Amino acid sequence: MTSARPLRAQPIIALDVPSLDAALALLDRLGPEADFVKVGLELFTAEGPQVVERLRRDGRRVFLDLKLHDIPNTVKGAAQRAAAMDVQLLTVHGYGGAAMVEAAVEGAGAGTGILVVTVLTSFERGALGVAHCGLGPGGPPAAHLAHVTPRLQPGRQIDMRWRTPSASISAPRPDITISPRSITT
Repeated sequence: MTSARPLRAQPIIALDVPSLDAALALLDRLGPEADFVKVGLELFTAEGPQVVERLRRDGRRVFLDLKLHDIPNTVKGAAQRAAAMDVQLLTVHGYGGAAMVEAAVEGAGAGTGILVVTVLTSFERGALGVAHCGLGPGGPPAAHLAHVTPRLQPGRQIDMRWRTPSASISAPRPDITISPRSITT
């Protein structure tokens, strides 16, 4: 099993590939330092929980990026299943509301962090809105929130930093950085 490094010191490698075989081939090319990986919807849908089980068995930490969005009880159950697979991070969509986010946190327990996605990187700047999910003023303490950004590709101008509205002004750098597709494809 890999030694745990603080999230700030650890890039997360996006396994944006269609199969477990492709993911393992990519990880073979990247080497043992690629020990924190993101499994997204495509790979998880293609391979199911066994992709996470294999990556954990190989000693890798897993960020399960499914952007869950459903009624609170269903999301709580899905977060419990993710925690049972020993994933370190799980995403939920902020537009599901505060009750759904709270259910995800409860279901995930202490060992799995919940990241709330408020804006997808594919959104156009003019289409962005604020998710009113109880994560701004009066929401959870800032110590429980993380600022995530995909690493920008050369020449890309869009600001893709993810944070609460109140943190937008003061966030100096991301807590978590995810590799772009350009280095993994």
